[in-house]
Amino acid sequence: SLDQLAGTRNELKELLPAGTIPDSMWHYVPERFVLRGKLTGSKEQLLPDLVLNSSYGTVTIKGRLDHPTDVNRADYDLVVSARNLDLARVLMDTAYGLVTGQAKMKGHGFDLPTMKAHAELSVDEAYYNQYTYQGVKVQADTDHGSSAATIHANDPNVDMDSDIRLRYDKSVKDLYIDADIRELDLHSLRLSDSIMVLKGRIHADFPNLDSGHVVGNGMIRDLQLQMGRNVLQLDTLTLTGTDSLDVQTLSLRSDLADAELKGHYSIRAIPEAAKTIMDNWLTKEGAPKPFDESILAMLKADVHIPDSNAWVIPGLQKLAPFQLTAVINSDLNQLGLVTNIPYITYQGYTMDSLRIGLLQDNTREERRKANYEVEVSRFSTPNFATNAVSLSGDINKGEVSADLKLMD
Repeated sequence: SLDQLAGTRNELKELLPAGTIPDSMWHYVPERFVLRGKLTGSKEQLLPDLVLNSSYGTVTIKGRLDHPTDVNRADYDLVVSARNLDLARVLMDTAYGLVTGQAKMKGHGFDLPTMKAHAELSVDEAYYNQYTYQGVKVQADTDHGSSAATIHANDPNVDMDSDIRLRYDKSVKDLYIDADIRELDLHSLRLSDSIMVLKGRIHADFPNLDSGHVVGNGMIRDLQLQMGRNVLQLDTLTLTGTDSLDVQTLSLRSDLADAELKGHYSIRAIPEAAKTIMDNWLTKEGAPKPFDESILAMLKADVHIPDSNAWVIPGLQKLAPFQLTAVINSDLNQLGLVTNIPYITYQGYTMDSLRIGLLQDNTREERRKANYEVEVSRFSTPNFATNAVSLSGDINKGEVSADLKLMD
């Protein structure tokens, strides 16, 4: 039991044997401190009831901690409060600042895959990255890799409620989100250099989030995204994933585009597979590069971006509705794309009837040849215009041929 223990960092250095506290850890000790309360227990159990007033702020800790050095057997019931705690000085990081709030923790174990715990966090004020957050409350539970959290924020620039549940096993396997974002001003929070404000409702329920077997559905409603002077408003955006007989289907529906990706694939593997196919087209000698895993997928998309929302693609001014089909097949080293865009205006350049085709030529040995074609019926710039332009050719083992035609 302590009536009072007062001192300074320098006095503590002189009192303790050299090396008791490593030199790299001394900055965690305040320049001045006054410790009151009591700490009872042993190596197997600690019962703190302490108040520390220091040049870093005030911290109180009360409760019980059993087996503190054993991440699997540790058992705890603790309440930690802070008042004007200067994390910038504690962490030696000026991105942080004063914190006032309370944390409650009760549970067993510290290893995330096996621990079972309940925590409550109440933040009255917390400074981070030149902004002081106010009125944030979090309740969280974890039980052998399954976790849940409820977040309530009543800050002028973070006004939201959300429920989150997930299962973690080296990666997120199961995810549930129900969020009502009334105001999320990333610019005021110093998280964006330009004006960026988000509002909307989010609901997602994905029992399986493995990139090769995505199952579930997600929905964003009443979305409003302000970026600078531009505002994007979407009534509904939905994403649905199904997996049947080893065929995965991802479907997107929104005010901007509808799309379906169907086949046997892992989402994370598609970019690398596409790169491998193109590398095989461009490699002059040697055997084709192998693929990490088999990919067979087809994408069909119906794009319909209103002119009022064309700003979502930087430089885009107008884009007529169009359809697109793309295919990837690692077994055939095949990558294909076909689309016909009635008109597009981009940074002052206008193209009418833009047709794009990229097709695999399977008649060639080792399937390492592709044909491409780009054709525009009319191409105009602020300075000139032409009635028709076409560019076509093939890519065959590192050699690229091109045939350019201009017709006026």
